[in-house]
Amino acid sequence: KLYDIMTEMLLESSDYKKTLFSSLLDAKKIHGRNHPIIVDVERKPLTYSKLIARCFVLGKEIAKETEAGEYVGLMMPNMNSSIVTFFAMQACGRVPAMLNFSTGGANFIAACKVAKIQTIFTARKFIEGAKLQKLIEAAENGKIRVIYLEDVAKKIGILDKVCGFFKACFAEKFYQPTSAENPSVILFTSGSEGTPKGVVLSHKNIQSNRFQLASRVDFSSKDTVFNALPIFHSFGLPG
Repeated sequence: KLYDIMTEMLLESSDYKKTLFSSLLDAKKIHGRNHPIIVDVERKPLTYSKLIARCFVLGKEIAKETEAGEYVGLMMPNMNSSIVTFFAMQACGRVPAMLNFSTGGANFIAACKVAKIQTIFTARKFIEGAKLQKLIEAAENGKIRVIYLEDVAKKIGILDKVCGFFKACFAEKFYQPTSAENPSVILFTSGSEGTPKGVVLSHKNIQSNRFQLASRVDFSSKDTVFNALPIFHSFGLPG
């Protein structure tokens, strides 16, 4: 009983009523801008500083192609670039819709329709490697725009990168947080029992789940977490 009380106390005393990007900025303050936080199969770790700078750079480009508050499709594997794109959308006020690319064409399009997705961000290298060209064709036939990150990268110049680095140094000045009650991400059911359903999760929803875990598991910045599940999965995204 005492353990339950202590767990509840940890959760209720945590600051879960804030946006995901605000928490990323808080983590940078706590652990330091040069603390490595993400590494993928390419073995090129990202620090807080690099991640936040790239978020501002990419977020500016995403904002040119979408509207504020828009649900924007994200179809990527578990890579550093996926995390950058996810938080770039958070930084510029877009809501990433995590598309399940393993579900098949019909369910894929159904998910896009239910969330009213007009634009999908993905990577050409990923599409070719995973042989997902048919999904792309289905999306384009459904009048959904597909934007490749490789093409976006070609538009980014030295000045854009310098501006991104500058904004990262003064991120609290440039980032305008919204309410924690606002949508932060959309996940989809698998569609095994019918048409996939879109589940809109607020920042508070994700943060509550995060602090619930922290109230039970004693982990720190020295621990390494291996995320084996795809980020479109309800257990893979918080990982």
